[in-house]
Amino acid sequence: MKKMILGLIVTLFWVVTNSSAQGEYIIEVDPATGTFIKPNTPINGVTWVQGYVSTYDEIHGFYIFPATTINGLITVDSNDSIIFNPPFGSILECQYDNSSGILYGLNNSGSGQFVFGSINPSTANHSPIGAGPISGMSGLYQGMSTFDKNAHRYIIYVSENRLFSIDAITGSVLSNPTVMLNPGEILLHSNYDDTNNQLYGLLQNSSQTFLVQINTTSGAVTKIGNGIAFGPGGGTSSIDQMNRYYIFHYSLGLSYFIAVMDLTTGNLIYNNQVLFAPGGNINSIQYDNVKKKLYAQHWEAPRLLGINTFSTLNSLAFYPNPFSEQTTLKTDYSLHNATLTVNNNFGQTVMQVKNISGQTVTLQRGDLPSGLYFLHLTESNQVIAEGKFVIVDH
Repeated sequence: MKKMILGLIVTLFWVVTNSSAQGEYIIEVDPATGTFIKPNTPINGVTWVQGYVSTYDEIHGFYIFPATTINGLITVDSNDSIIFNPPFGSILECQYDNSSGILYGLNNSGSGQFVFGSINPSTANHSPIGAGPISGMSGLYQGMSTFDKNAHRYIIYVSENRLFSIDAITGSVLSNPTVMLNPGEILLHSNYDDTNNQLYGLLQNSSQTFLVQINTTSGAVTKIGNGIAFGPGGGTSSIDQMNRYYIFHYSLGLSYFIAVMDLTTGNLIYNNQVLFAPGGNINSIQYDNVKKKLYAQHWEAPRLLGINTFSTLNSLAFYPNPFSEQTTLKTDYSLHNATLTVNNNFGQTVMQVKNISGQTVTLQRGDLPSGLYFLHLTESNQVIAEGKFVIVDH
């Protein structure tokens, strides 16, 4: 397989003196222009959320997501008012059933065993449904679950390319085929279309991204259209059922985009950058098919409190990306006792390099399997850079 050399630029931010905490908002985004409307105040007490993990209650217009800074399962409305925020413990991959009004998810019972059940949003109490830990589910990809409200199926893509469909009423596993991917292909995310009763997703190889339809019984993947060249960046997705649009966000460095593809043809309808102050991001988009509005989580970077409170440093580039054996990180800013952490799609730390000083770091693949990984660079207990890279096989 041909390897692609790509330099991913990540802007570094360095806190020089004291500054205010970052603010998390629920924003309304216009995918046709990339513009957004933001509430006047951020979500109280929420300064860090788990990436790519949220669900949406269309009945009440509530976002539901885990916030790691306060270890809470947050339920919030579009005005950033918190409805519930109980401690969420080991609950993972929540999905809201917009027909029954029930929140479902997995509980990590330990030793890589996952129990399916319903969740009370006000208490985060997990009530198991079914016989116990799900057989054959050995690991999770973060943000890869969805829900079929017509058949009350919880659908989740897990490690070893397995696609589980679980009956939300009984907890029985209805099917768990292996998704049929070619070497070098990655399934980025998936969403169930309740109007057409089909599972859709995005498939990425070294040069293109395809809208695909996934058979939940056989695991067969059918490409829709000819594919489009997007940069690396997993992002999240949602479906506009009335207009038959697959909406997703992706990133190029620290630039964030909203793209819209036609579910029937795979044609690109919109592809607009969402503009905001340096250091911010968007995450976990959700389309409300009742209000006909697209929402997203938005992190607004700390505002200046004085001269040189928050300064932009030079760029960090790592290349090649994707890579098969090793990649090199280089910056003209000199690091001092920095720590580089790599997480996989399960959110597990798979690599950590400490006491980094200087301008160059070489990362060896080692025993890491092919896939998408997330990188965090910290210095003096501050996150100064984040990025993503892809490992491919020869």
